[in-house]
Amino acid sequence: GKGKPKEGEETAEKDEENEDEPEDPAEELKRLGKDLEKLEEFEERQKELNSEIGRAAGSGKKGEPNQEIAQDQEELRRDLQTLRDDWYERSGSLGEVGSLDVAGEEMKDAAGDLRRDEPREARPHGDLAAEALANAKSQVEGKMAGLAAGMVDKLSEEAKGLASRQRGLGEETEKAQPGQGESLKGEQGGINEEAKELLEKIDQTARAMGNFNENATEDLLKGARDSREDGLERSGKRAENSLLYEAFPQAKREEDKVAENLEDLQQDLQGVADKLRNLGNSALRELAEKLRETQRELPGMGSE
Repeated sequence: GKGKPKEGEETAEKDEENEDEPEDPAEELKRLGKDLEKLEEFEERQKELNSEIGRAAGSGKKGEPNQEIAQDQEELRRDLQTLRDDWYERSGSLGEVGSLDVAGEEMKDAAGDLRRDEPREARPHGDLAAEALANAKSQVEGKMAGLAAGMVDKLSEEAKGLASRQRGLGEETEKAQPGQGESLKGEQGGINEEAKELLEKIDQTARAMGNFNENATEDLLKGARDSREDGLERSGKRAENSLLYEAFPQAKREEDKVAENLEDLQQDLQGVADKLRNLGNSALRELAEKLRETQRELPGMGSE
């Protein structure tokens, strides 16, 4: 027996039977975007509070002004706790909420110092709370970048697979004999339908990440638009019609155009995915740098 946790006690991981089905990447990206907006709001509110704390420390005033700032700090901490509980409910991992826990503790300490009319003591806690919120933002941005890159990677693989199938069909068409046109036409029709669906998926993915990265959205929409304008669907349809009449040389030329189009699209998609991964890496680098700065500023903290 692992034992039964006490009421209110949190564990590092949820029981497997409580795990939900994997979330749709587009929906998860949208949810993370909302979390990022909340964190940005919290960080801005904390910075405003830090300015007020600094002014209170400089003026030396006591009593009601400090109590009002303390109340505002507590309200921010409660709002943050709601987000923190939501994160833990979804992940079941204490590691996922570490930055939020740090921010919450610093906010609590800042509010306590203010209630004791010690704004000078509250200042470093407010600064550390703001830094922890910035770290949480970097964490979310890194997740969003990785998730978006994974979505585009999947599209890139689909384009690559379709291009390979189209090349293979072209080789069959080149060697085709009379009477084989109907079966080849069926294969081409399947590729045409999947290519059409792929372009629609690219459009949907672009819209899904519109609030996250406008450049990626524009690049995705441009890639799909270029494929359409270059005649992906037209060439596929012409190839299908040529196979119907067993005009194999003409069908082969159109099939090659489709394959080239899909290969170009795959390269465009891979480029977008690589850029998104670099965004995630920069978010992690920024987080690491902030941690190093905090380490240098804390007394007694060396490289070890």
